Amino acid sequence: MNLVNRCTCGKSTGVKWGTGDGHSLDCPRGSGQPFYIDATKGVGDLLPPNSIGVKYDSEKPRVDLLIDGCPLSLEAISQVLTFGSKKYADHNWQHVEGGEQRYKAALMRHVLASAKGEKVDSETGLSHLAHAACCVLFMLELELKKDA
Repeated sequence: MNLVNRCTCGKSTGVKWGTGDGHSLDCPRGSGQPFYIDATKGVGDLLPPNSIGVKYDSEKPRVDLLIDGCPLSLEAISQVLTFGSKKYADHNWQHVEGGEQRYKAALMRHVLASAKGEKVDSETGLSHLAHAACCVLFMLELELKKDA
């Protein structure tokens, strides 16, 4: 953000507004209070000095923790999704009859295969755990949509 401490009214152009110092009545400079303009947004986007560098997002989910913490896992899951998209269609999993039960069964098959020492699925050549994670995501998404 490029912050500039300057007037937004016409005083700089020589226009008089009838206030004691020549600023318009709604100009922050005329109020005597310091102010800043976000020059990347343009005139009129005034920020009080105590809001510089402030972002009210402490109650929002930290999605960056997922992306920064698990990039390899997310890529492996994306590979599973890509395989499924090519085999069936984008987001086809959302329309599978009895999806909750079927993805639970698939999850357990992939976890069992991994527990027996199989690293990759024989059909896809992709990680059994990535398949299992994908199944959990499908189950969670279906549950959240049903409850929404």
